[in-house]
Amino acid sequence: MQNTVHSYAELAKLSDDAPYYFYGEHTYTSGWKMHLFLNKVDNLFPDLHDQTIKELSRFLMAENLEHKFKNGCDDLNTFCIYVGSRDACEQLAQKLIAKFGKKFQAIAPQGNHFSGSDENMFDNPNIGIRFDGVNEKLPNSPFLRYGEKGIPGFLHRQYLAAAVLGKDVTSAQEDNLKKVACHLILAKYCGENYLGKNYQTKPWDQQLFDKVSAFSAEDIKTYMQKCIAVFNPEKYIKPTSLLSNGYDIDVDEKMKLTARNQQQNKIFSDHVFSGGRNRL
Repeated sequence: MQNTVHSYAELAKLSDDAPYYFYGEHTYTSGWKMHLFLNKVDNLFPDLHDQTIKELSRFLMAENLEHKFKNGCDDLNTFCIYVGSRDACEQLAQKLIAKFGKKFQAIAPQGNHFSGSDENMFDNPNIGIRFDGVNEKLPNSPFLRYGEKGIPGFLHRQYLAAAVLGKDVTSAQEDNLKKVACHLILAKYCGENYLGKNYQTKPWDQQLFDKVSAFSAEDIKTYMQKCIAVFNPEKYIKPTSLLSNGYDIDVDEKMKLTARNQQQNKIFSDHVFSGGRNRL
């Protein structure tokens, strides 16, 4: 049963075994969600009146953040916070780490049940985020609700890459191309709402491009443009996520950095396996 509350005073009146509460006016429409993974070491969920949960509930309400607490429900995160922009997620994560980091670790030192569809915030095992700015339930939507590392899943159709690029492409390679294409498309249509205002100086996505190192920048751009032409993904992005200016990620620069990363990793690997004889 969902209990909707509008203040901590209302929350305090709920019974100890209340499994679920929602705070807010349901004004959130799309953007980034934050999940807090606070299941205890023994896999038990902290109850509503656990001291840390009480402090956290007060804090989230004082920040006027729509959120829900879930004790033993199907989802394995303890709190879901409806934040909005990526920048707001980063700011909130920093506040939570400063105020509750040690308490989170005392409850769940490994971030038990952390979801692979979430992105770790600042490598913290208790804090994950996921972009919720697409309409995956609309007919013919190319998006999937859950993807990997915070980015929605994309494209139901396999073998598109081989047809577009005219070369053999393994299933694993196409899966990684899909992730990059989805990322580029969301950046193109959602801009800083998705990427963050400081993306150019603090990019967070290089690992995505490192996984498609078998392809050229031109391959990636050709595949992405074909995805736009075939699937018309803009139709399936929630209107409120389209409100910020779009941003075209420089794929050429990304792949140059991927090549440099690979070269550095090779030099380091050669150094290690030579017993340190090869110079770094």
